[in-house]
Amino acid sequence: MSKINKPIAVLKKQLAKLDNENFDLEAWKSSSTVFLSRLFGDKDTIVKQIQGLKIDYGSWALRDASSSYNPAISCKKQGREIIEAAINELETFGLPETSSDTSVIMPALEGHLKVSQLKALNKVLAGDKSEEDKNKELIKMISSWDKDAPIHILSEILLASELKDLLE
Repeated sequence: MSKINKPIAVLKKQLAKLDNENFDLEAWKSSSTVFLSRLFGDKDTIVKQIQGLKIDYGSWALRDASSSYNPAISCKKQGREIIEAAINELETFGLPETSSDTSVIMPALEGHLKVSQLKALNKVLAGDKSEEDKNKELIKMISSWDKDAPIHILSEILLASELKDLLE
């Protein structure tokens, strides 16, 4: 499977989840955000659009008895359109170039952190706080992890073949 086919396959799985009978929007948004952030970066509009999805029960269309508007279906349609746009972008332009090598960092983090820790880390990094405040939060967060996790994560990153050449 080529480099571009793997992310597209994952995005298609996210599309299929929209049709699940027990669909949970917040869980779907979280998993989509983690993956899309890895592909496009935390600040990309695709990621922000997924994060902004919500089921709008306050719509005027709901008050109109003759309306066929269904907020849950509308939200799923928006999610579908966003994921399809991401797939089209990948098919048209290929994988985006990133300034940091997430292909090394993410597997190291995923191998030693819980999903909840990854989500918390992503939340801090994507937040609107100053770099100084983010740094303080990250230090506090990292110190709360299993004592060996940061050591193993750093070791895996340093041993990655992409970084070996830089350090020599």
